[in-house]
Amino acid sequence: VALGVAVSHGVLPVPLTNLLYLVVALSMASTPYLAAMGEMWASSVTSTGDTKGMQPKEEETKELKDHVIIMGYGRSGQLV
Repeated sequence: VALGVAVSHGVLPVPLTNLLYLVVALSMASTPYLAAMGEMWASSVTSTGDTKGMQPKEEETKELKDHVIIMGYGRSGQLV
């Protein structure tokens, strides 16, 4: 719609507008496929099986008692 208005007001030439329409259509058509490829790539790069290695050692946390961890400071985190 914006490109049509730009052409009608003489801001953009018609050949450039046609090229922009093509670019917009191709990007919209390719987005689902690129998202699926990104998911496949991410699952092959990350490993989900080794979560024990992410846990802290017991000696690192034995002095912590009755603590609360607030993750993030967005709208919800500011309310806590």
